[in-house]
Amino acid sequence: MYLSKHNQSPLASRHRRLNYRDRVRQRHWDLEDSEVMDSTWMATANDETETAFRRRVLSKNPGLKDDPDALAAKVSEEAPTNSQTCVSDKTARDSIVYLFMQHLHWHPITHLQQVPFSPENYKMTIWKIQVEEMHRLCKELRESWAWEYLWENWYSPFLVQMFIYRYNPSRWRIWARAMSPYLPIIQSNAVVESFWGVLKRIHTRRMNRPKLELLVEVIMDRHLDQLLKLIQQHRDLKNPIKPTW
Repeated sequence: MYLSKHNQSPLASRHRRLNYRDRVRQRHWDLEDSEVMDSTWMATANDETETAFRRRVLSKNPGLKDDPDALAAKVSEEAPTNSQTCVSDKTARDSIVYLFMQHLHWHPITHLQQVPFSPENYKMTIWKIQVEEMHRLCKELRESWAWEYLWENWYSPFLVQMFIYRYNPSRWRIWARAMSPYLPIIQSNAVVESFWGVLKRIHTRRMNRPKLELLVEVIMDRHLDQLLKLIQQHRDLKNPIKPTW
């Protein structure tokens, strides 16, 4: 999992300040004015990590103590080969993952007491609650790298931080169950994971390296058609035709 891997630079300059302002102003998915959201603690935590890394480099090279320029050059040289664990504390990592899974399965139909159900604004309201809750947890745990990763890759509804800001498909809208106006009966990620396995076991079992046009025909006319019928049977409570099981 990403949070347990050595994938973070110890240099504070490699971790930019996060942008909570939605560039599509008419959409109003904006956290710029939120009292909960704050990047100051992240900058402080990143500076503390870099300071600790500099101390380790200096302890291995005591001769650089009186030469700041040489020490800075050595730190820059050592940083790329000394990637840090995103979240080193297993307890903190488990807490973050647990909350993330809660947000994954959170849905207004099952949480009406927490957020008043309103078709006009419930998605944005739920998004703000989840973002602020995860941000608050990462701040309490002092896990700035975890929040940086979660915001850019999961909770951001509009932007993903690259070398420059650019528009990308919405992130939170892809995975959050709360984006659905009805209670989903399947997990989208599970369907993606099992799609090719089912396709090979059932529909292309006797086909050795099928051509692309044949594969597309099998997917469109057989596999997806069966899936659509099955989902419709599950959703239609009045339909007497049900799956045999």
